[in-house]
Amino acid sequence: MPKGNRKKAGGKSGGRGRGGDADEELHHSDTISITSSLDERSVCDGSVCGDQDVDESSQAEHFEEKVCMAMDGALDKSATTRTNSLLALCTAFSKEYVPEFVESRRMTLSDTVEKSLKKGKSVEVAAAADLAVLICLQLADVSGVELVYSELRHTLATLVADNAQPAAARAKCCLALGAICYLSNAEPTEVHANMSLLESLVFSSARRDGGAGPAAAAVSPPLATAALQAWTLMVTDVSHNALLKVAESQLPRLTALLESPDVELRIAAGEAIVALYELLWSVDDEFVGDDLDGLCAQLRQLATDSTKTRKKSDRKQQRCVFRDILHTFEDDEYPNDQVKFGREVLLIDTWSKKRLYDFLASVLRSGTNTHLKQNELVRAALGLGAPLVSAGSQVPRLSKLDRMYQLNEATKCRQQARGKYRDKRTAIFD
Repeated sequence: MPKGNRKKAGGKSGGRGRGGDADEELHHSDTISITSSLDERSVCDGSVCGDQDVDESSQAEHFEEKVCMAMDGALDKSATTRTNSLLALCTAFSKEYVPEFVESRRMTLSDTVEKSLKKGKSVEVAAAADLAVLICLQLADVSGVELVYSELRHTLATLVADNAQPAAARAKCCLALGAICYLSNAEPTEVHANMSLLESLVFSSARRDGGAGPAAAAVSPPLATAALQAWTLMVTDVSHNALLKVAESQLPRLTALLESPDVELRIAAGEAIVALYELLWSVDDEFVGDDLDGLCAQLRQLATDSTKTRKKSDRKQQRCVFRDILHTFEDDEYPNDQVKFGREVLLIDTWSKKRLYDFLASVLRSGTNTHLKQNELVRAALGLGAPLVSAGSQVPRLSKLDRMYQLNEATKCRQQARGKYRDKRTAIFD
């Protein structure tokens, strides 16, 4: 419309009222337009059809698609493809907590792990053993863990006892066997059978290092260390009546391991000893063992070790751990570590809980905090209780189709309101 005509129309004396009406209508139409835009934006930014929810849904779909592809690859004929797929599954299940997804595919995953354990080589067996633990950690119901244990126990135990298998693969199988047995709340007979199997590895290492006993097959220190760490995890499930028998038979053998030339094995032995005493003191405050003074003297020597033949980093690590162990025996001081995640804090105040947390952190890696926040099984094992409910999770999420419908309706209403008052402005100017 020409600029002059617009001025002339507004300059008529009789048009002041009409101009006032026009200003009011223009203001009303602008208000409607802005309001409708804000309504749409509030719908889009909210929990109904927010970009964040859409992104989360697409990310979840993309994650499940990638996991399904990795599951298919884990059954490939190529050993390299199978190994890479198993490692991809381990990474996925360590970073994300998807119990419903894993529960619906539990049998397929267990079958995949079992096949890799039976026919795979060292790296594939190690990856399959790690995946077995992660599958159990993903299951919110202990009954599902019990089924995985019953399906994989025989295969894992066979690999642990097979001297022809590589030590690295057997070490992973030791940790997997101990962890799954612990998480499944296995029967006492199963626990004792698994502990006896692991003891055969741990103390055959001691005989090879010069201890008393018949000659045994060579067991590498890393394998013995893994077996002892798994043994320490399972000893917390031993009943009170059987715990004293375990202490009487195993404490002298564990003390002998403190003289091992391998620093990791010495540390694992020290942590096993203090965890066993901790459990015994919870049953009988006055338990002292056969030679507690001699044990404290040995611990004190390790806590102040300055032997130049050992690496400086090994001496530093050893002194740090054994100082804490010695404080428990002499001053009744226990670990007092705090792990902060989100709005919560995990207090590690016992040696048994420290052993469990260290193992979970080694398996979950960068996803540890995610599982501490959300994973029901992990939280129950560490005494954290049920997961906290966030404010956003209280709002029910609509499906993608419903969100798109809401968005389309808001867009339609906004366009209708704008179109109606846009026609009125045109009539006014004319």
